Amino acid sequence: MGSLGLLLAMTGLYGVLSWEVSRRTAEIGIRMALGASASSVRRMVLRSSLAIAAAGIAVGGGAAMLLAIPLAPVLKGAGPADAVAIFTVAAALCLVSVAASWSPVRRASRIDPISALRYE
Repeated sequence: MGSLGLLLAMTGLYGVLSWEVSRRTAEIGIRMALGASASSVRRMVLRSSLAIAAAGIAVGGGAAMLLAIPLAPVLKGAGPADAVAIFTVAAALCLVSVAASWSPVRRASRIDPISALRYE
């Protein structure tokens, strides 16, 4: 059940972050038209995506620890603050956020800035 929940969270995170980066195509075009390098644009977008993911992981990790205490009798083989499980889930969600951001930002940073501005 936990694996299914993780898969669902990863799918949702990928969809939301990919859509968010694709939505910023005009902004990326403006930045590149004003002289920003492709690598600086990639870093900016990846940094903002990881910040969103980190905030979600922090809130979700805290909520998981708080909810695990009353659910401890039901949890089999894991304690209320199982650090390995929480770290593994956090690492998987960070990898998904990078993957979700990387493809759209790479595509947007490769196109001509004028084309990106005409995108909308």
